[in-house]
Amino acid sequence: MSNKVAIIGAGLSGLACAVELKRNGISATIYEASESIGGRVKTDNIDGFLLDHGFQVYLPSYELGKYFLDYDRLDLKAFSPGANIYKDGKFHSMSDPLRDPTKALPTIFSSLATIKDKALTAKLIFASKIDYEKIKTTQTALEYLSQYGFSQQYIHNFFIPFFSGVFLTKDLSVPADYFKFLFQCFSKSLASLPKLGMAQIPKQMVAELDSNSIRLNSKIDAESLLQEGYEHVFVSHPEYKHLDTDVQFYGVKTEYYKSRSIRYAYKTLYLNADPNAIVNHVACLTAVSSSYAPDGWQLYSVNILDGANGSSKKDLIQLFGAEEIDTWEHIKSYHIKKALPSKALFGSAPTKLGKNISYCGDYLESPSIQGALYSGRKVATAYLNNIGDPL
Repeated sequence: MSNKVAIIGAGLSGLACAVELKRNGISATIYEASESIGGRVKTDNIDGFLLDHGFQVYLPSYELGKYFLDYDRLDLKAFSPGANIYKDGKFHSMSDPLRDPTKALPTIFSSLATIKDKALTAKLIFASKIDYEKIKTTQTALEYLSQYGFSQQYIHNFFIPFFSGVFLTKDLSVPADYFKFLFQCFSKSLASLPKLGMAQIPKQMVAELDSNSIRLNSKIDAESLLQEGYEHVFVSHPEYKHLDTDVQFYGVKTEYYKSRSIRYAYKTLYLNADPNAIVNHVACLTAVSSSYAPDGWQLYSVNILDGANGSSKKDLIQLFGAEEIDTWEHIKSYHIKKALPSKALFGSAPTKLGKNISYCGDYLESPSIQGALYSGRKVATAYLNNIGDPL
């Protein structure tokens, strides 16, 4: 097809839009203001250490991930199910006994949850079946968990520490349906990392496009591109001309440390259930994928939610002990100010301004890789279905 189409932004939603158009015979030109692709999904290589921009994981159960990505080439490496949760001066192991039988007894006898909580968790695994396209926003996750019958003890000791690392907020104010969708995804597959870092996801998508289709360091607006002769422009970075209000974001700070100690080099996440903690969660990335660091080194990701003020060192010493933390050497810290939309719109907002400009991005759908991919494909499909339509 000869349609002259442009996309502003080379994040995941823009790339998904471009790939969907390309698979249907339209080669779009992508204008990216920064010097690299991927949007928030980036990985730096510093002296052989792979540092993702903020702690990120991928869920292989994402349906659109299977549509856009080749999992074999990503060579996904999985975290262990469950988590080690720090509470009352020690770590408590919580896991899915069906997927990790070695953790069955610690999970069953954990004091963080009642017998009823454990039974309800098993029930929730099988009950949380929801179609992504039918997510409603009438109830929050916190309201849902309380009404489901979970104790406040378990909500605060497990659900909030675990999902605050996913939603980047401790209030569980996301829609209950979206929580159920993600809980379903976690129960179907393990949180994973591409062997060579999260940036392999956008790199794989770009490989499907024409080599000359992306223009980096090119900041431009949709109106200017239309004046240049483009027939349609897709805007994939957060822009609000088509909305009644701006979209707010949650931020996160991620600190990376290297160590030769293997004492805490496990595939399980370390969660901090202290409501006043600075550090929210810690992960040993090399335990999941050894490619994240040179031989002989471990790489730790330490994550701090916006609003938690102070140094992480006190918390780290409390979690792992001074002797261990003395072996950790700081590499680099990232403060991602716009890490996730705080109030994603789940398809409730318009995606067009006039007939020649479309908008996509996770802020219009759900705050996730799934949401970004879905949004990009959604607007591309709408355009393809209406080619030649004067309206």
